[in-house]
Amino acid sequence: MARTSETHPIQVDFVLDGLLGICEMPGRKHLPKHDRSLEQDLERLKSEYHCKYLVTFVEEDREMTLKMGYETNYFFDMVKSCGVQSYHFPIRDKWLPGKGLKDCILFIVNKCKQLLTNQQMQNKESVILHCVGGKGRAPTIAALVLYILIRQCPDDLKKCNCFFDNTIPERSMKQVIQWIKKRRSGSLRNPLQNIFLKTTGVRLSIDIIK
Repeated sequence: MARTSETHPIQVDFVLDGLLGICEMPGRKHLPKHDRSLEQDLERLKSEYHCKYLVTFVEEDREMTLKMGYETNYFFDMVKSCGVQSYHFPIRDKWLPGKGLKDCILFIVNKCKQLLTNQQMQNKESVILHCVGGKGRAPTIAALVLYILIRQCPDDLKKCNCFFDNTIPERSMKQVIQWIKKRRSGSLRNPLQNIFLKTTGVRLSIDIIK
């Protein structure tokens, strides 16, 4: 039996509680295993998880259109109609992020910082990242964002109770990766993604922090 939005409501795993989360693709369709409703998933992301920004790493032509049958722009039009702001940075499945990565990271980091300010005013909203399964591309980007945020604004994160049990992840990328894996079971199993994070990812993050 296929997993649907009714039998398996979409779940978000937060790496920063209430602020930065990861999920599978809303409206995921891959019969016979997945037959989700895009409308229901988006509604749950907004009402249950207070999604303000949805960041998509899925390729529109290769994955959304050819594999899932969505018409061009349909997915993003639906996101917009739900009152959620979207950002699209396509990464090929099981590949590493390429050109435009720095702009993507800056977008997510800046939105998280804005929402942190809002959270101090008791206005809970979140940034949610997704690929198809939410196990590779989205956690890779989440690790980079987390690595930067715990260096730039750890006090603000703690003030807004973004750390589970007030436990702050260690500052090394190795510890950040372990933190992501703990929060999102089954994620970052691709050794290339781990190597990328510990090398290119660290260099890029340090460049952004400067």
